[in-house]
Amino acid sequence: MKRNRMKILNLPIFFVVLMFLLSNVGIIRVKANNLTPVEINGQLKVSGSKLLNSNNQPIQLKGMSSFGIQYSPQFVNYNTMKYLRDNWGMNVFRVAMYTDGDGGYIFNKAACKAKVEEAVNAAQKLGIYVIVDWHMFNNPQTDKSQSKDFFNQISSEYKNSPNVIYEIANEPCGDVTWGRDIKPYANEVIPVIRANSPNAIVIVGSPTWSQSVLDPANDPLSFSNVMYACHFYAGTHGQWLRDRITQALNKNIALFATEWGTSDCNGSGGTYIEESQRWVDFMTQNKISWTNWVLDDANATASILKPGSNPNGGWTDNDLTESGKFVKAAMLQNNTPTTGGNTTPTTGGNTTPTTGGNTTPTTGGNTTPTTGGNTTPTTGGNTTPTTGGNTTPTTGGNTTPTTGGNTTPTTGAVIDTSKTYKIISSSTGKVLNVRNYSSQSGAQIEELVDVGALSEQWKIADSGNGSYKITSALSNLSLDGGVSTEGTDVKQYQYAGAENQQWNIEKINANTYKITNKKSNLALETTGVYDSADIQLWNYTGKGTQQWIISDVNAGTNTTPTTGGNTTPTTGGNTTPTTGSAIDNSKTYKIISQNTGKVLNVRNYSSESGAQIEELVDVGALSEEWKITNSGNGSYKITSALSNFSLDAGTSTEGSDVKQYQYTGAESQQWNIEKIAANTYKITNKKSGLALNGTGAWDGSNLQLAKYSSTADQQWILKAVN
Repeated sequence: MKRNRMKILNLPIFFVVLMFLLSNVGIIRVKANNLTPVEINGQLKVSGSKLLNSNNQPIQLKGMSSFGIQYSPQFVNYNTMKYLRDNWGMNVFRVAMYTDGDGGYIFNKAACKAKVEEAVNAAQKLGIYVIVDWHMFNNPQTDKSQSKDFFNQISSEYKNSPNVIYEIANEPCGDVTWGRDIKPYANEVIPVIRANSPNAIVIVGSPTWSQSVLDPANDPLSFSNVMYACHFYAGTHGQWLRDRITQALNKNIALFATEWGTSDCNGSGGTYIEESQRWVDFMTQNKISWTNWVLDDANATASILKPGSNPNGGWTDNDLTESGKFVKAAMLQNNTPTTGGNTTPTTGGNTTPTTGGNTTPTTGGNTTPTTGGNTTPTTGGNTTPTTGGNTTPTTGGNTTPTTGGNTTPTTGAVIDTSKTYKIISSSTGKVLNVRNYSSQSGAQIEELVDVGALSEQWKIADSGNGSYKITSALSNLSLDGGVSTEGTDVKQYQYAGAENQQWNIEKINANTYKITNKKSNLALETTGVYDSADIQLWNYTGKGTQQWIISDVNAGTNTTPTTGGNTTPTTGGNTTPTTGSAIDNSKTYKIISQNTGKVLNVRNYSSESGAQIEELVDVGALSEEWKITNSGNGSYKITSALSNFSLDAGTSTEGSDVKQYQYTGAESQQWNIEKIAANTYKITNKKSGLALNGTGAWDGSNLQLAKYSSTADQQWILKAVN
């Protein structure tokens, strides 16, 4: 629409000036409310780490991703996209076209292409940007020829469309590297697109479900107008990934969060409002464009709609999930809907924190989608939170362990300043930790499962007037309340005697304390039940997330590993089989990654057949212990001490997830264990010869099969439990 121009030439000059002054504030807003995003911004381009519009102004796109168009096609239509544009301020829509699986493009080309065209045509009419997503997993080289053919057709059909963006590799994972697989793939596919659409933005994924963004940052593609995908889920990915993204941006590559969720990376768990808010703020600060996962009504946390919602829009807040309400507010923040609709964001456009911003996920947080498998997110099997809020049972119940019998100062006793303590959340059983086991000034304080690291231990010394300083046993830096306002992150800094570094510790019952900042009187609070939840300051309300057990480290028998925390405790005199000796069938073992120090675990501490095997920090759970018995011909079966099910490699092809099933004697359930160093083994599947392979350094990363390449994530320490 064009604005009507007012004839003002014959008006008195003072009236002209008056009209200008009265209307000037609204000029941009009126224009924004009557022109579409594409009319305003035109053909986009990339400059350094920024996405720019046609006027060379940095721009942040915000929108939704569809679920797989073969699974939930009903939500991918003009009416829904228009409603999201007009009422949520959406200016970009991602069309997720799964390439394989039931009904994917490889098996159903005509129907999938037609749905993509419907979405692109709708986006053109609405004047919004649209991402055509080749929604693949594993190695992009697998279907490269079909990818080139598809993108040739689409880029030719829409060669004159400034609003079409191409995402050519959603989430590479498994035995995939940037230099060997993804970059060569992109070097073939991008020229196909550029032959038809020379100025189009192209987005390329990176290894590990598009989280290894430093790989392309260190070895970028040579094409112009290329961005790189970064994917995250608030319950699984925290500050460590934001730090990695910051490093990549500093290397001058542009990133687009084409998929992110408020849940764990499997689409369930949460909703993690606080961590989601940190991510939204981070993306806003760095002008990282995003599309949220997912526009769907499946019974999963990540879905923005409740089951049965209208597939044509028109939703009320009663139709929205907690994730939907949050994402709507995040999209409206600093954004005005384009044409009509509700132009006022809720609460002034601020994304939603409830009651101080510290919402607590529901118990455990890990609800499982039930809608026929259609709720699986695109994270390619990267399906587990960082212990996701599952407070870990210590064999024999879900009560919080007291870490080896450590005692808490008795009622009325002063804290013994000669001792070192663990500060344990009464709510989660996790302990205060310095993020990344850091000795650096300014490092974030978080909660983490107790792994015995020195960064989880604290000296509490009298600072005068009844207050204390709380100092890391690792770094000798002290807890600091910063600006000491609600929501302030607690970090570690050199002690300077300031009141924001002093803490009042008040016993509220026989075994529990509240810890408040002397400067602000705000309470130390954990912001979630998952590992790496930030510790912040909030007004004290008496909830469990603000109550702490102070436990003497040396009161029990736990030993502490060296700095870094990833080494394995040696309590109990555990021994590793010596060179040449057979594995002792009478013993139970932990199988420890040489790469991460984490142990093999059955996801969600499950006794169910088919449960995924993952890596997890060693928390002493029975699901982390394994019996290794001879299955004949020099091979072994590896059986969970919890469920009595055995490791099973399934189809035994590269990238196969390793799960647990009843032992039947099949070769996919038998394993060759070969010593490759004094304390290290490789474990290969008898059926395929492929190696047991860790797929990431985070808690919950899947165990899969891959060709043996002598990397540390394929090497394992076998440690007898007792």
